[in-house]
Amino acid sequence: MAGRLEGKVALITGASSGIGKATALAFAREGARVVIAARRAAETEETAGQIRESGGEARFTLSHLVLLRGSTAPSKYLLAKAR
Repeated sequence: MAGRLEGKVALITGASSGIGKATALAFAREGARVVIAARRAAETEETAGQIRESGGEARFTLSHLVLLRGSTAPSKYLLAKAR
């Protein structure tokens, strides 16, 4: 999968449905390694499976993120899991 995001890692939250899922699929189509996080395991694993079936790379983590204003800790934790 070659595209504009080849060699990049994208962290997508809410990837179990809606715009989060659409974003994860689109970024993967463009070549990004995608780390997807959401609260619903089955739906998010389905998204990861769709990415893998189309030749992309996806890592899935079950997460309920509580983002504090100005905090980068949640994203650093999830991105570390992708390496």
